[in-house]
Amino acid sequence: MSINETRRYVPRPDPALARRRIVAGALLGLLLQMLVAIVLGLMMPGTSFSDGVTMSAISSMVATPACFAVAFSLMFSPRTRQVGVGLLIGAIVGTLLLAGGCAAFG
Repeated sequence: MSINETRRYVPRPDPALARRRIVAGALLGLLLQMLVAIVLGLMMPGTSFSDGVTMSAISSMVATPACFAVAFSLMFSPRTRQVGVGLLIGAIVGTLLLAGGCAAFG
């Protein structure tokens, strides 16, 4: 029995399907990261709404690694690898948007 017979290779997905999964994962990652960061920022005790939005940039330090952990766990499975990559991209973009928005307007 050769090595190639013992391994089960998953065929490559259709490129259009892979692109759709990556884009869907990116949108999901962006929404998930922003939602978790804003909710954690608004849960800070004794803060007003404007302070809570500013605290979202700080709570992004918790939300981003959490999204990264979910994304990397999705990348272990061949069927959900593209969604995991998209989730990772979306979390990075969400972090940059949130930190850049608070730096520019906060």
